[in-house]
Amino acid sequence: MESRWRLGTEFTPQACLVVLGGFFAQFATVGVNSLFGVFVAYYKKNELSNETQFTISWLGAISVTCVYSGTFVVGLLVDKFGGKIMIYIGSVGIVLALMLTSLCTKFYQFILAQGVLLGVSMALVFCPSTVYASQWFKKKTGTAMGIILSGAAVAGTVLPIAIEKMLSNPNLKFEWTMRIVGFIILTLLSVTCVFVRPPPNMDAKPMNEGDPKNLASQQTPKALAEECEQVDAPVSYKREVDFSVLRKPAVQLTCLALFVVYFGMLSPLFYISSYSLFKGFSSSLSFYIVSVVNAFSFVGRISMGMVSDRCGPFNTLIFTLAAAGILVLCWTTVNSVAGLVIFAIAYGFLEGSTFALQIACVTSLSTPHNRGVTFGAIMASISVSSLAGTPISGELAGKYGYLSLSIYSGVSFLLGGILLTGARIAQNRKLFAVV
Repeated sequence: MESRWRLGTEFTPQACLVVLGGFFAQFATVGVNSLFGVFVAYYKKNELSNETQFTISWLGAISVTCVYSGTFVVGLLVDKFGGKIMIYIGSVGIVLALMLTSLCTKFYQFILAQGVLLGVSMALVFCPSTVYASQWFKKKTGTAMGIILSGAAVAGTVLPIAIEKMLSNPNLKFEWTMRIVGFIILTLLSVTCVFVRPPPNMDAKPMNEGDPKNLASQQTPKALAEECEQVDAPVSYKREVDFSVLRKPAVQLTCLALFVVYFGMLSPLFYISSYSLFKGFSSSLSFYIVSVVNAFSFVGRISMGMVSDRCGPFNTLIFTLAAAGILVLCWTTVNSVAGLVIFAIAYGFLEGSTFALQIACVTSLSTPHNRGVTFGAIMASISVSSLAGTPISGELAGKYGYLSLSIYSGVSFLLGGILLTGARIAQNRKLFAVV
């Protein structure tokens, strides 16, 4: 049975505004987090030149872990109480963290500001905005999520170039570079705070249209549709959190698969800049190559999201993980600028696809009323491997070279793809089923 809020066209003006707000939320959270590859290379040469690459890599690991592990708690709160206030608090926290980072000179200060505060604040924005946006769509979830999540790719494309230009400007330097980024994020998150909201009547239970006692059955379709499109209708959020979804084998296997994938998924993103310097390429290329990765991540998020609406998110993600694993295993065969650019294009496309498709998988595994806890559980499983994966990658690159890092990352993709195949089979054993 369809819930009342699901009636009508999915891409309504209100839904499009929610997508816009979600797009900016992704720009300010996952997009900013994807810049740690740039910061690792910069800090190693400047503020944290006395620290090892392994030590500096903890900055990115802690921030990513705070985002994903915090998402589980935030997801529970979204399902029970709603998440608007969390978006407000998180937006203030993100801007404050960026401003405080501009004042940091010691490693522990960077950990507190750019690691912990930034990561926790991002979780408060990332989870509610993603959950709310997904609740507006049923048939076009992959497309909508692809558009929203492409905000992170746009940030990863534009910001590294802008940051490189500002850091090289003697009148700005690091301090004002971070402050300018903070003001940009403040503007974008203001839009998120205004437009991101749940669909109307999310607290209403599904109605049986055949029941003569049901008020909805006594209304004309036009009147009911008009009522459902009243986005500003008051919404009551006080319901029990549905944990039963976490007992599904498909959910458990999906958590395990993505847990394995994230041990090595972010390694090329965080270390492609340092690999560029290792190969003797220019420092400017080390900044621009991250933009190349994120530019094609944008393409992957939208295009593969659209493909998943036809082929199924699990089918599409399994193919993507297999392709990414094979590609990353070939990483160290790159010995030229052209080869590095081609690798960055292919990896960016597949990395972006993976991120968008994992959210589409969450949507297919859950209902609107338990999406927060499902999303939070999967993100929490990712947080553990993200925390361990980045420092492990730094240690492998520093002690054993980039070939070991390539093998580590590639195997993570492939093994995760095998486990995700199990999650797909748990839902439908038919070979050509759309799952």
